[in-house]
Amino acid sequence: MELDHADNPWSLDLHVALERWYFRGLQAGYGHPTDDQLAPWTFDGRPVRVLAQPLLTAFLALHASYGLRDFRPLRAVELVLVLRRDTADGSLRWDALAELLDRTGTARFVYPAMELTERWIPGTLGPDLRRQLDRAATPRMRRVVNQVEADGLRLGHRSLDEKLMWARGATELLGNLSELVWSADDAMSAGDQLRVHLRRARMLVGQRVGVRAGGRGRRP
Repeated sequence: MELDHADNPWSLDLHVALERWYFRGLQAGYGHPTDDQLAPWTFDGRPVRVLAQPLLTAFLALHASYGLRDFRPLRAVELVLVLRRDTADGSLRWDALAELLDRTGTARFVYPAMELTERWIPGTLGPDLRRQLDRAATPRMRRVVNQVEADGLRLGHRSLDEKLMWARGATELLGNLSELVWSADDAMSAGDQLRVHLRRARMLVGQRVGVRAGGRGRRP
């Protein structure tokens, strides 16, 4: 549960860059925004700069998709409100968003949040963009999205599909599997790593981890 005090309604999530690490050898995102990717805004009487379109939508979807196992409905609502507002006033064009995703290779990394948002609120995405995202998604990713939709936002258990859904091709799959064996997180000590493996072993023995996400749900 998260509680925000009425006198302190804001929280800050600080990032060095608009990127995410998925597993050993795979990083995706948008780096450091350039001046033309920022727009002026006023907060409490103070001038600031915020992400402009289409980078705003791309990063919101990237951020929401990254935490898919615990996907928050508020992030889907946020995407819908931003998309409706900015497509209506012309500040967001579907072709510009598609070009950004294609140029940065991030279409598959925004697919989960975008696809779930479209399923819950049909008509949110442009049809050409949705087809582009579907082509970029991995089969595991589609199965996990189906499961999130079927299970009502929260996955009941950690599946191998979920752990490997970002990987494409043999090289990335090997990097992803090696991450499961030994984390690339420098902040984790050897003792932490061993405790993680013991916990995974107990989960496997208790049959709490499935081999795949299963075929539940539908693919529209």
